[in-house]
Amino acid sequence: MKKGITTGLAALIASTTMTPVAFADDHSSDDVKEDQQAPDSSSDESEETGEESVELIDTLTLDAAVEHALTDNTSLMLLQYRLDNLKSQLAATEDDHRDLENDIDDLEDDFDDLKEQPGNTFQPRYQIHNQIKKMENSLDQLEDAFEELTSNQVTLEFNQQEAEENIKFKTISTFMNLVMTKDQLAFTKDSLETQRKQVKATKRKYDLGLASRNEFRTDQRELTRLESQINQTETTLQNNLRDFAADIGIVYHDDLSLEAPDTESVEPIEQEETTEELISNSYSMKTAKEELELAKYKLEQAKENIDDTEKDVDAKDVEQAEITVKQKKENITQLKEDLKQAIASLFTDATNQYQTVMDKRYELDYAKEDHQNLKRRLDLGLVSQLKYDTANNQLEQAQLDYKKAKQEYFLLKNQVDLLRAGVIQTGGSGQQAGMK
Repeated sequence: MKKGITTGLAALIASTTMTPVAFADDHSSDDVKEDQQAPDSSSDESEETGEESVELIDTLTLDAAVEHALTDNTSLMLLQYRLDNLKSQLAATEDDHRDLENDIDDLEDDFDDLKEQPGNTFQPRYQIHNQIKKMENSLDQLEDAFEELTSNQVTLEFNQQEAEENIKFKTISTFMNLVMTKDQLAFTKDSLETQRKQVKATKRKYDLGLASRNEFRTDQRELTRLESQINQTETTLQNNLRDFAADIGIVYHDDLSLEAPDTESVEPIEQEETTEELISNSYSMKTAKEELELAKYKLEQAKENIDDTEKDVDAKDVEQAEITVKQKKENITQLKEDLKQAIASLFTDATNQYQTVMDKRYELDYAKEDHQNLKRRLDLGLVSQLKYDTANNQLEQAQLDYKKAKQEYFLLKNQVDLLRAGVIQTGGSGQQAGMK
């Protein structure tokens, strides 16, 4: 069973537990003599225990990560179980409704037959009449239950679809953050090598009296800081990668690597749909409207039954139902404003990030030009190798900044895709994806 993390789905699945992936222990075989054939102990043991061998993934792509995240996802399975249960209740309610209608038809036939019989049939006809009234009341209750169950099913289907889209985006977001951390780590390691050369150069100058003790210690401290930063980043990266592997249900091992997706295509993101269309298509708005329709139905039923002495409905029930309808309407009004702001904010962020990508590209072009000029000066012996190496780090920093800007833009494009799929993340109520 894959581990379940319910973030944003807590209101739907409060009892979700986290179950780690179970792995089979590695078994080492004893040395065997040359004239003996070593038995396949791992195969025998797997047959005895019934455990299946787990395939190790060496290189994980983004598409594969998303596919694994959606496969046997605990949160989605729990939602599906709830949905199946609702469908079962609906089917049972339909059966009960049909059976009750048939029973009422039979009693009405019996009632008509009694009217045609000679003699006093008032008493049996009165009893049948009472039975029919009770059954009709039960029929009304079944119809109300069916209406509510149907509404709950629609809402749960929206929740299920929204959860799936959230899981996709959460997987993409986590994957890209891991890739960006890996890129930053590689750059820091390159900076470390340059800093080591800097320390050696400063040490020689210090020994010759050309640099102060403070300059030497400053370079040493920077070297120590970079070493510490690399160690911490490596530990954090491995821990996060291990957690990510467990979340999407794959086996973690030290050689597991991530294949970064192509982020070279950078085109402006346009809002092709109107804000009203995006809001109407959102799962949160669909759910809110479904809840309003159910509230309206309950209000109409309360009004119809208020004068029925056999129904347990009074003026306070009608008043409460009216308040509920008003609340649902107000919720929709507020939701529209929240979604409008979220949509505008997202497309503004996309526009700004696109400009950031362009700026970083120009900065990289300038850095390349400066680096080429410095290379010519190095070849002429006008600058030291250390100064050239330091400038090379500046070029690598510009390359990293440009790459990171494109990766962040890639994430924003996926967030826009998420919005167009019906999931609009608002500041106060945006659901996060539930991993396994």
